[in-house]
Formats: sequence, structure tokens, C-alpha cells
Amino acid sequence: MEQAVLVIAATDDLDLQKRVASDARERGIWVNVADVTPLCDFISPAVMSRGDVQIAVSTGGSSPALAKFIREKLEPLFGSEYGQLADILQRYRSDILKLPRESRQKVWKAIINQDFLDRLKEEGVQTAEARLRDLIHGKSIV
Repeated sequence: MEQAVLVIAATDDLDLQKRVASDARERGIWVNVADVTPLCDFISPAVMSRGDVQIAVSTGGSSPALAKFIREKLEPLFGSEYGQLADILQRYRSDILKLPRESRQKVWKAIINQDFLDRLKEEGVQTAEARLRDLIHGKSIV
């Protein structure tokens, strides 16, 4: 534990978990004790990732099982197209930000919506990028 910067204690032995937490704190190391929130310096949310898009669910440590259940309910609602859209936005963000405010707002509104996500999923990244480029250059799209 001498070189550790983070400790996670996950045992069925509460006394051991308390000792680990105490030892970690004495050394200035952050500690998480699984299922014992009062002994934690931080809690770990249930996380789902779609590329750069991350959704974290937390119950404040009261029930990691509930956080996991909620995350599992959300997973089918957020497909890979959300990560793809984040990638596209990363590539074109600087171009969008160069637009006048009103035009920029129109572009954001045109691409951050369910229709654009559905079309991205159905038609692919290249078509979505072409639509975005047209929007950036002031062309009307259907």
C-alpha cells in the first residue's frame, strides 16, 4: 500500500475493511469500502459508456445494486450512435463554433435531436457528417 494512490476494500470481513480504511487514511490514500458508505472517501457509480458519452448512475452509496439495475435499464435506450455523434461533434466543433451565434444555435438544434440520431444509426457516419457539413456551410438539408 506504500505506493498506492487509491484503495478499494471489497471483502466480507468488516473488521478487515475497517483496518484497510484506517490504514489508507493514515497514509493520505483515498479509500472505497464496498457496501460500507460511511467508510468511503468516494463512491463508484454504475457507468455505461458509448464512446465519449458516459452516463453514471449513483444512489449515494445506499444501494449499488439499484444503481446497477437502473444502468441496465438505460443501456438499451442509448445505442452506439450516441458515441458516434460525440465523435462527429468533436471533429466539427471548432467549425461550428466559428459560425455566428444564430447559425451555430441552428446547427446544434439540427443535429442534437432524435431524428439526427436515428438517421445516423440508419445511414451511417459518412452521411451524417455530410449533412453536418452542409449545415455548417449554410445549405438546407432534408
